[in-house]
Amino acid sequence: MECREQLYYSTESVDTEREEFIPNVYNELIKYEMTGELKVRRFNEQSEKRKNELIDMISQVILKNDYIKNPNTPNAEFYRKYFTDAWKKAAQTK
Repeated sequence: MECREQLYYSTESVDTEREEFIPNVYNELIKYEMTGELKVRRFNEQSEKRKNELIDMISQVILKNDYIKNPNTPNAEFYRKYFTDAWKKAAQTK
C-alpha cells in the first residue's frame, strides 16, 4: 500500500498531545487531496478485480458483526445504505 512508511503504530497507550474538532471531515479531506497531501482511491476508479475484493472484505465485516441478523442498528443501516453489493453478498452467504 502506498505511503505506509509515513504511518506510525504503537502497541501501548499513547497520550494525546492535542485535539481539534473538524466540523466537516469530508471537506477537509478534499482540501488535502487538492494539495497532494492525500491520495484518495475511489471505488469507481478501481479495477473490477479490486472492486470485488473490496466487496468481499466489506461483506465479511457485515457477517462478522451480525448486521444481517440485526438490520435495524445504526451500523447495519449504514452498510445496507452505502454498501449495497456487499450487503447483498452477505445476505446470500448467511
